[in-house]
Amino acid sequence: MRLAALVFSVALITTAMLATQTATAQNPDETCAEQLDAMYDEFASNLHGLERQRDPMRGSLRTGQRNSVRIDLSGGSQYFIGGACDLGCDLFDLVLRDRQGNIVAADTENDDVPIIDFIPDDDGVFTLEAQMRSCNSGSCVYHVGSFFQDNPWLSQCHQQLEAAAEALADDYPDLRQVVEPIVGSLDDGRSLVEEVRMGRGDYLILGVCDGDCSDLNLIAKENGQIIDRDLEDDDYPVLAIESTAPGPVDVTVQMATCDVSPCFFGLGIYTF
Repeated sequence: MRLAALVFSVALITTAMLATQTATAQNPDETCAEQLDAMYDEFASNLHGLERQRDPMRGSLRTGQRNSVRIDLSGGSQYFIGGACDLGCDLFDLVLRDRQGNIVAADTENDDVPIIDFIPDDDGVFTLEAQMRSCNSGSCVYHVGSFFQDNPWLSQCHQQLEAAAEALADDYPDLRQVVEPIVGSLDDGRSLVEEVRMGRGDYLILGVCDGDCSDLNLIAKENGQIIDRDLEDDDYPVLAIESTAPGPVDVTVQMATCDVSPCFFGLGIYTF
């Protein structure tokens, strides 16, 4: 199953990169390196747990020239591969091919800031190709950077939980997340139990799931007794729990409807 790709504002990235071009126009390598730093900072501000790999490519190309390198990618991880080039570069593209030479991802838009977003199904060796479509100087310096997440659902989970908490802000103005989200995956019709440690006080447990899930249910039990449940036909269950003493609460997560198994889910634990 492929997780839905997160959408970023290329305009914002381009603006940040143009600023670095102006600041370091006298040194093309520094220009490219700072553009990739700006790209990483923009991605990292939206993606939880993003890591940067060693930059796989750098060099210089004339108009119409290309260069390629083999890279190892891990199945299930989400990769963002971005290119940067100097002030003489007008059109710069990136193409990713599998072992058979088939194009699996590419950015050939008419700009000089190519960005590939790709989640390989399995571990493998791929060929990354840099293409200089237009360079208005003799040759143009370019760098390519690679950023990845081991579990891309984490970012989607955080964003969905933030949106769910904001939607409840009027009713729960003091809502505060107390631990990192609990994340996992389930096949259609399956369930599991997560133990949640609670102190004394009022809690909300918010559930979210990915785009292939349309119905997620939650049931909370304390000492084997049901204390709250949300079995509505939707994908955003909410539990309200009043804890009178510190201790564990067992939360059953039911993946009631998942169109493409497995579906990913997340639980946010909040006090108010």
